[in-house]
Amino acid sequence: MAKILVSVTDPAVKTEIVASLTAAGHETQLGKTPNSQDSNAVLDEISRAHAKLIILDYVIDDAVSVKLLQAADDRGILTPFVFIMPEEFTLGQALMAVNEGAGAVIPRPLDSSRLVNYVTRALSGPSRHRHTRADPKSDSKKEELAKLTQELKKLRAHNQNCQRLIAHLLATPIQSQNRRVMVVSDSPYQRDLLKKLLSDYHFTVFTASGAQEGIQVALKEKPLIVVSDLEMEGQNGIEFCHALKIEHKFIPCYFIICTANSSRIDTVTVPGNGVDTCILKPSNTQDARDFISRVAQ
Repeated sequence: MAKILVSVTDPAVKTEIVASLTAAGHETQLGKTPNSQDSNAVLDEISRAHAKLIILDYVIDDAVSVKLLQAADDRGILTPFVFIMPEEFTLGQALMAVNEGAGAVIPRPLDSSRLVNYVTRALSGPSRHRHTRADPKSDSKKEELAKLTQELKKLRAHNQNCQRLIAHLLATPIQSQNRRVMVVSDSPYQRDLLKKLLSDYHFTVFTASGAQEGIQVALKEKPLIVVSDLEMEGQNGIEFCHALKIEHKFIPCYFIICTANSSRIDTVTVPGNGVDTCILKPSNTQDARDFISRVAQ
């Protein structure tokens, strides 16, 4: 029927899933379980497996599974994800998985017939993306695409030149006392990465591990800019922005949200959220330069 990649930690649950899927005529392959240290390795394995469906543990800590979905979208991996939920989870956590594009979320204890039903629906349901492809036989569309590609190259070159100029201007510590930034994320790795990037360009950086601590630090240190993760335990970045600006009236404050999913940018910056801008999390040199430039601007 279909090749399915199973990435589940619990041996008993893994055995039950494999047995149920094999009985239903599916081919199974065992894979890595997601964690915050090797998400790229998990995605690489998913790409190599060429499976029609992935069944994996839903990891709540550090929003690992949500970030994995977002990273898969960024890579263009359209394979449906089915999450096996932990024994204790909230409705909000399940909804977050579905909203990010999960094909299904399955509670424990597992029910074999229900599991097969979920898998069948996920395999037959729509993918997380719908791509519109130009007609390859249309010469006019080919010409239009070529022009757009050329314009995009020019814009990228111009953007890179602006980024280099901003980096050069930031390289001096003059007036660095006015570059006060607070970084808020429940991921220690994310906080340390952004703090180092900003500190290297002479920003004065304060950090907080979540919304509640972020409010305390902001009221005490009065940063000019707040850079917050989007998905966090407790209040997310949008809720944190609202609490800081509306409830605590911390104005003026320029609020930036970072996300790993480019498709979330437009929804984050809708009027009423209070978010000034939303940018992608830096994952390479080009992203880091863009991040620094956007904060500096």
